[in-house]
Amino acid sequence: PEKALAWYAVGSYYLMTEKLASSRQFFTKATGMDPQLGFIWVAFGHSFSIEGEHDQAIAAYQTAIKHMPGCNLPLLYVGQEYTIVDSTLGERFLKHALTLSPDDPDVVHELGVLHYTAERYGKAQTYFMKALEIVQKTSAGNLASHWETLLNNLGHCYRKLEMYHDAVTYHRRALKLVSGNADTH
Repeated sequence: PEKALAWYAVGSYYLMTEKLASSRQFFTKATGMDPQLGFIWVAFGHSFSIEGEHDQAIAAYQTAIKHMPGCNLPLLYVGQEYTIVDSTLGERFLKHALTLSPDDPDVVHELGVLHYTAERYGKAQTYFMKALEIVQKTSAGNLASHWETLLNNLGHCYRKLEMYHDAVTYHRRALKLVSGNADTH
C-alpha cells in the first residue's frame, strides 16, 4: 500500500489480534509515511501499553498530543500510564484532558480510579458518581456493558467508605450488566 492509512489498518488488525510486534512494525511504516497522523501514534501507544511498556507508551501518546491539539484522548492515555508510575503526573494529565472535555465520562472515571488507588475514597466516589451521571444522561438510562467497571468501582469505593448498602446496590447493578465478572462477586 502507498498510503499511511492502509498500514495503520494492518497494524490495527494485528493490535486487535494481540500480535503486538507485528502491529508495531506496521505502525512504524505508517508513521514513517505520515508522522502527522496522531491517531496512529495513539494506536502505537496502545501496543506498548498492553505489554506494560509505560515509557514507550507515554512517548507515543505524547507524540500524538503534538499532532492532535485540542483532543483529550492522548492526554487521557498519558494520564493512565502515569497513574501507574507517578500519580501526581497522572493527575496533571487527566485534569488537562478534563479541561478539554469536561463531560467525557472516561476521563472523569479515570480521575476516580486515580483517587481510589491513592486511598482517597471520598474524592474517588465524587468522580465515579459524576462519571455515572454523565453516562446516564447520554445513554437515556440504558448503560452499556462497558460501564460495568464504573459500577463495580463505585461498589468497591462505597465498601471502603463503610457504606455497605450502597456498595451492594452498585455491585448488583454491575452484575446486571456483566454477570460473569469475578470482581463483582
